Order: sequence, then C-alpha cells, then structure tokens
Amino acid sequence: MSAPRFFLLNTNVRGGPRDDGDMLANARAAAFYAPWKHQIDRLRRGDVVFLYRSGAGIVAFGRASGVVEVRDHRGDPAAAGEEHAMALDGFVTLDAPVPAAEVQRIAARSLTFRQTMVALPEGAGERILEALSVRAL
Repeated sequence: MSAPRFFLLNTNVRGGPRDDGDMLANARAAAFYAPWKHQIDRLRRGDVVFLYRSGAGIVAFGRASGVVEVRDHRGDPAAAGEEHAMALDGFVTLDAPVPAAEVQRIAARSLTFRQTMVALPEGAGERILEALSVRAL
C-alpha cells in the first residue's frame, strides 16, 4: 500500500446543513454534481480526509475506505447519480472546529479552503493529522 495522501474536503454547509450533517452522522466524505462529485473518485484506500465546514474550520477526519458509492443526491430521483460518497474509517468528530487560520498555522503553509476538495502539500497533512489526533484523545 502506498503512503497516504491528505485532502481537505468542504462539507457544503453553505449549500444547506443537510449535506454537512449527513457526512458527520454517517462518517463519510461526499461531493455533489459534476464536476465536483468526481473529486471523491480520486480518493484511495487509506487517504486521510479532513472535513472542513465553511466559516467554522475542520470538524472531523478519517481515512478513505477506497469504495465510491454513487447515490441520488438527498434521495431525489431527479438527482440520480449526482452524489459520490466514500466511507471514512477511524472517523473522528472534533469537540470544537479548528479554524482555517489555525489550520494554516499548524500546516505551516497557506492553504486553499474555497474548493470542493484539495490535496494538501507534502508535510502539511501530516502536521494537521498529528495536531488533530492529539486533540481527539
């Protein structure tokens, strides 16, 4: 198995709290509609995904299962196949969100928080995971 990669995934809370809540309640990463839904297809088993809620910060994290689930977004048949999701193993929900400014300080890098999903630069993901793992104990 190759070394894990690290990703920051926006929970889409601005699109409505339902998608954000579903990801947290069901320990999964998800994205909706093309081209964004295809971001989930990039994840490999063992990759670390940090769930980022706009305006709050990182709220949870886990490791990608490697199995993409294609569903109707919010169960709506008119949105058939518009949701790509993946279970996150070892899922941890943080007691308090870690704000973007603090995430960047921990990562020692300037990071993008506006995209659906971004790969984190080498070293940044490892530092964030270490800092969040300590908080989750």
